[in-house]
Amino acid sequence: MKRQLLSVLALAAWTAHAVPERLVVVGGAVNEIVYALGAEDLLVGNCVSSYYPPEALKLPKVGYQRMLPAEGIISLNPDLVILTDKAGPPAVIQQLESTGVEVLKVPAAESFEGVLETIQTIGAQLERTEQADALIARLTAEKAALDAELENQEAAPKVLFILTHGGAPSVGGAGTAADAMIALSGGENVATAFSGYKPLSPEELIELAPDYVLSSTSGVGPGGGGSDAILKIPGVALTPAGKNDQIIVMDSLLLLGFGPRTVEAAAQLHNAYD
Repeated sequence: MKRQLLSVLALAAWTAHAVPERLVVVGGAVNEIVYALGAEDLLVGNCVSSYYPPEALKLPKVGYQRMLPAEGIISLNPDLVILTDKAGPPAVIQQLESTGVEVLKVPAAESFEGVLETIQTIGAQLERTEQADALIARLTAEKAALDAELENQEAAPKVLFILTHGGAPSVGGAGTAADAMIALSGGENVATAFSGYKPLSPEELIELAPDYVLSSTSGVGPGGGGSDAILKIPGVALTPAGKNDQIIVMDSLLLLGFGPRTVEAAAQLHNAYD
């Protein structure tokens, strides 16, 4: 009887962690990891920020990760939802869990080490541990190669990350994803006197004197505009970056997503420094 009970418990434990047949992911980096692990056949839906690889655009969208609709997710009949700790609102997450849908929450990575941890976690959940190990090994080798190249640079370029959505520009300080990406690329964030994002006056922007101003495609405000839009921010044109037209605008998910393309993004940013 005892052995039979143990068998039943073991079966229940295996069932609870069985590979999902219908997977919904929330977060562009999470979506990229699923594809990188070769588990895209499980996907039945993702969020609006999941636009890479291009085939991810063909999946049903469940909305923006911070404003998720429970009904939209439930309608896809998932048996697993993987989302980051930035997803919400909390009431929607609770509603999903109350319906019996398994929800895996992973930290939104903002470091290379965090990316590797997330890959390992998702790989284990989807029983793609071998694929996860191979991906981690590849990324580790890529970062080692980039680090070796960075050792040869004479001085770290001074970089300022700016977001603007039509109002006062916000600058990425210490502890932000932008700060981490600048460091990975061999740059020096000139705005580490504060943490998080902070609006700065034109005079403060000029005083920081960045060699390069960096922004993302979603951070240049409505209508885009690329580097021209950044140069129009009061104060930017009077910085060394503005005077030398050294404005870098990169795809938002690539630059700040911290997924499988993190080292690729850091290398691309490094190569953008003259």
